[in-house]
Amino acid sequence: MTTTTSAIFVWRVDALPKTRSAKIMRRAIRAAALGIDPGDLSGAENPDAVNQIRRLVFAQETPVDA
Repeated sequence: MTTTTSAIFVWRVDALPKTRSAKIMRRAIRAAALGIDPGDLSGAENPDAVNQIRRLVFAQETPVDA
């Protein structure tokens, strides 16, 4: 029996994209990590955080292993 495993990586970022009511926008984080359009970010308090996540994930830097 073979088991399929996938690597899990952790990247540290300065900020997470949050709504104006301080809820973390998981949809935008997931989209940035997958390289797809995050959709409407007009309700985000800090939409630049999505771009930082995208740059970090797709950079050649080695993440911290979890």
